Amino acid sequence: MYFLIPPKQALGEDTVTAEDIINFKPGTFYISYPDISFSAMEIGDLSTTALTIRPSLGFFVSKYISISGAFSVSYSKADYQGESASTNFLGFFGAMNGFLPAGQRAYFHVGAGLGYYGVSSSDNYSDSGNSDTNGANLGFLFGMGYFVNRFFAIEPFFEYDHIFESPSITEYSVGLGSRLFFPSGK
Repeated sequence: MYFLIPPKQALGEDTVTAEDIINFKPGTFYISYPDISFSAMEIGDLSTTALTIRPSLGFFVSKYISISGAFSVSYSKADYQGESASTNFLGFFGAMNGFLPAGQRAYFHVGAGLGYYGVSSSDNYSDSGNSDTNGANLGFLFGMGYFVNRFFAIEPFFEYDHIFESPSITEYSVGLGSRLFFPSGK
């Protein structure tokens, strides 16, 4: 891990502060790509696992506060009493995010947002075999990031999402994301 954490002299400065590394300034853009997560889900009585990929774009509206938008794609598959089922998710999500420096290169990230998801399921054990659900969802995210350098950070995270339509869908995710920051220069 040493090669990921260059000494201060390698950064070209004798003293490096959190403000030098952490670019949480108004006007700063960031891209989170790809956030990849592994999920455990409950859809009615069916428990599944899923893989989700979610690129997003964010913009700092004030110091430490950003707004962001994301596009999410997820696929899950499960066996239920010897039968199989698969589920596909496609969604759009907008969020308000808070970033709090937690040292020279680390930060905490919390976010809350609303979105719209479409869910398509198919199975070989129910009478219908296929179902579609569309609905609004509410999500919360908590992560702790680490700046590898001035512009790039990695961030393990925990996320909770809930779609309110019937049947309701609850998703708990643990994942690893990355962020590429484009400072505003302000």
